[in-house]
Amino acid sequence: MAKALKIDLINSSYSQLRISGITVDPTPDNIQLALDRLEEMAAEYEERGMCGGYNFTDEPDPNDESGIPLQFRQAYSAPLALRLVDFGKTIPPELMAQASQASSNLSARTFQLRPTQHPRTMPLGSGNTRRTLQWRRYYPAIKRSPIDCDTIHMRVDDVDDFTESWLEYLNDGETIDSYTTEITTGITMSNEVQTDSDISYRIKADTAGVNAVEFTVLTSDGRVDVRTVHFNITK
Repeated sequence: MAKALKIDLINSSYSQLRISGITVDPTPDNIQLALDRLEEMAAEYEERGMCGGYNFTDEPDPNDESGIPLQFRQAYSAPLALRLVDFGKTIPPELMAQASQASSNLSARTFQLRPTQHPRTMPLGSGNTRRTLQWRRYYPAIKRSPIDCDTIHMRVDDVDDFTESWLEYLNDGETIDSYTTEITTGITMSNEVQTDSDISYRIKADTAGVNAVEFTVLTSDGRVDVRTVHFNITK
């Protein structure tokens, strides 16, 4: 499916402002401001578990692919338009409603529920108090892998191929020299292929749970980069 450029989302936002009676002919400075606010908004979306697939880059450019499919473009352009309204100007109710509806649609269709743990100050409750070698009244701290917009979702017994790219991380002329992996017990990794900038691999989902592959990459310049890919496996 074709995906819009970031400049397409920005131009759509300014177009909606003009349609709403707020005349804006964007200058290059306006475009840069809109790009900054688009990046901030997309980061807020992902922090809230709204996963539209936005393409974050180290150095954002208006001509970057946005990563946003057609059905979610309005969920980015309409709320962005609200963020571009100058202070003191009245936002038309129609634009406000359109932005609210579009972002609600994005949330309803892409929201990723993240597992949480009981705070350590929460009592276990009557009948659950643990009287083992160490008497415990409160829930213990448990480390859990995060589920967020980058988490890959699979079902038990699924098998699929993936590629991790270090192209943006590598300097000019720098390549991946070697790498190591650490893998949790709920998944099986095979068919690993390393190129100058990528590592391709196959994952088989064995048991339900949140699992991970941790890559430690050593580059030809002697730099080390650690990256973790999380897999949420369901039955």
